[in-house]
Amino acid sequence: MPSSAADKTAAVQAATESKASPATQALQPISTVDSPASRAVGWLRPAILVGGCLARLPALVEDPTSALQTALPAVAAVQVVYAVMGSSLLCAAHMATLGIFPVFYTRGLDGQALLAVAGAYAPLDDVFGGLLGAALGSWLGAVPIPLDWDRPWQTWPVTIVVGMYIGNAVLGSLLGGPLHGKRLVGSGDGVDEEEQ
Repeated sequence: MPSSAADKTAAVQAATESKASPATQALQPISTVDSPASRAVGWLRPAILVGGCLARLPALVEDPTSALQTALPAVAAVQVVYAVMGSSLLCAAHMATLGIFPVFYTRGLDGQALLAVAGAYAPLDDVFGGLLGAALGSWLGAVPIPLDWDRPWQTWPVTIVVGMYIGNAVLGSLLGGPLHGKRLVGSGDGVDEEEQ
């Protein structure tokens, strides 16, 4: 005799839980920022987002691109109050100032040049090194955060920002000095430098 949908769901859930590793079973849900504003918006957020979507539904059906573009600032504002901390925003601003802005300043908005930088085909210089160093340094700087040392310097985003600055300085100097003009990978045109 066929079992009910609830029995099937329970069986699937039990099978899934039995396959989960002890590390996976030990995972706990993570709360977003625990501030009064965040908690208040946490309760109101679904109603605000769905209400806004339904209010803009006729415009969304008529011209999706325009409706999505005009709704984005409001959705972003709700998310900022709900989940973004000032330290995250400032960390991103430091990353943009150290690594991203100099690339746009020196290479302009030339799509090919920016693709060469993104694909690591651009010739090495201090600006490209600064971007790589900031990205690599912030990535490595995140390593100590989850370790259970409970040191004040381990809090978000201290280690990321320190790694970002050190990586920017070290790789910027290295790639702007002794490695200036060399390439990480080929020339970007499908022909490696050794073949030329």
